[in-house]
Amino acid sequence: HLESQLHITSEQSKAGEFWLYGAEIDTQELRTLEAWSAYKYGDKERSKRELVDENGVLDVASGIYRIRLEPPRGPVEMRIWSDGKIYPVRITPRGAEERRVGDRKVATREFSIRGIERAGERYWKGELDLWLADDERATPVAILIKRSGIGVLLELESTSRTDASELRSPESCG
Repeated sequence: HLESQLHITSEQSKAGEFWLYGAEIDTQELRTLEAWSAYKYGDKERSKRELVDENGVLDVASGIYRIRLEPPRGPVEMRIWSDGKIYPVRITPRGAEERRVGDRKVATREFSIRGIERAGERYWKGELDLWLADDERATPVAILIKRSGIGVLLELESTSRTDASELRSPESCG
């Protein structure tokens, strides 16, 4: 099993604001076993941790892991767990894009994840855009998360020399 956790905060935070998201992933079956999330923003604070026992449901971290292993060639639907609720979403490949990692240009593939409005189901209002290096590892180069009008852009700033040599430049992608 794999455990993945993302903790976002800022040195400019005056009141200790943060956002935390994590999951335990069964890497053989590509499914979420347990997921958790927490945040503190202004005077709002919330925390949730749950077993995810519905077949075919992934949390956001597991969804990213799956996209890295099996990048979709066309739009695909998925069901995600987010803050204790399950939502239908669509993953759409957006094409190739060049992004910077440090002083290098890196060839990436962009994917967007958006909620699907469907009768009788919850609508996921979040948005996630994901840029993966066009290499065997599909290294996340950038992740843009939007929720309730607030966006956070996470960008890879540098890699070790070994990893950097494995990130393809746009010219080497053909």
